[in-house]
Amino acid sequence: HKPHGGGAGGAGGDKVTPADAARYVHVNAAIVLFQQQPALRRCVHAAIERAIAEIVQPVVERSVTISCITTRELVAKDFAMEPNERKMRHAAHLMVQNLAGSLAAVTCKEPLRVSIGNHLRSLLAAALQAGAAANGAAAAVDALTP
Repeated sequence: HKPHGGGAGGAGGDKVTPADAARYVHVNAAIVLFQQQPALRRCVHAAIERAIAEIVQPVVERSVTISCITTRELVAKDFAMEPNERKMRHAAHLMVQNLAGSLAAVTCKEPLRVSIGNHLRSLLAAALQAGAAANGAAAAVDALTP
């Protein structure tokens, strides 16, 4: 899949799913936690996938609605004397795409950052607790075996 290049979802074109988005994320190799426990890198991808699924859909829907209303008003005014309906429709489609894409990007930025942080903290804590429990169980098994 290639990311769709035109704003907030045009007709046709491939779309990037939350699972696909993780492919574009590279975890810094210098982070000590991920050097010591490389399996925890999956938590970063899972946090991003969950945050995108949680935040992006409602923001995009709201952005498209706002963009459609704004575009309707602007196009009705700017193209009032335009006899070519096709030209007006084309301009409206481009305007909605650009407005919705920009509005969604601006609106998503902070909530997405916060959501990724919250999911990452939760996933890392669970993974580290599970690892500690597994290490404890392994130590208990080692203590039982002669």
